[in-house]
Amino acid sequence: MDDPDAAAQPRPCVRCAEPCVLWVVGRCADCMADLYFHHPEEYRVFKDDVRREYGTKATS
Repeated sequence: MDDPDAAAQPRPCVRCAEPCVLWVVGRCADCMADLYFHHPEEYRVFKDDVRREYGTKATS
């Protein structure tokens, strides 16, 4: 099992490839904000991915 006291390790964002520690279904926080403000169709796809991963009550 992973060490529970270990620090978070960066993972690459699937959209921009930048390393990040805040990562939701593959997207970093910057990309989530960019999707929300500038790419509504792509944001809807992201929300569907979140619902599939975490359940229908995860986003409203």
